[in-house]
Amino acid sequence: MNIYNDDILPLLLFSLLSGIACGVIYDILRSLVFVASEAQTARAKKLFSALEYISLFLSDLIFCLIFGAGALILMYNVNKGVFRFTVYFLMGVGFLLYRATLSKAIRRIIMLILGALRFVSGIIFRI
Repeated sequence: MNIYNDDILPLLLFSLLSGIACGVIYDILRSLVFVASEAQTARAKKLFSALEYISLFLSDLIFCLIFGAGALILMYNVNKGVFRFTVYFLMGVGFLLYRATLSKAIRRIIMLILGALRFVSGIIFRI
């Protein structure tokens, strides 16, 4: 099946944007694992270290499933089900561009939001 020139630009843009979206999801999942590991007391650290590895594995698994589902949806909706290596390549490029440029700022914002949620939940549960 041939892809026409009119269809190439949306495919490239959606591939890059999907990679960036996967980068944001990756940072959200990593931040959740970090906040969960930071909240433990020193006594519970030994037990939690094993749980931390499990939660890290699960967050990586969830990320891979989301990335794969995003690639499949992109293939079927934009590219009419035709496999193209450029979709995966550009998703990876979008992910790496996000990690190199915007990732630190987005992680700070996520950590601020999670810190505010933890603060508010601490106030609510004290009442």
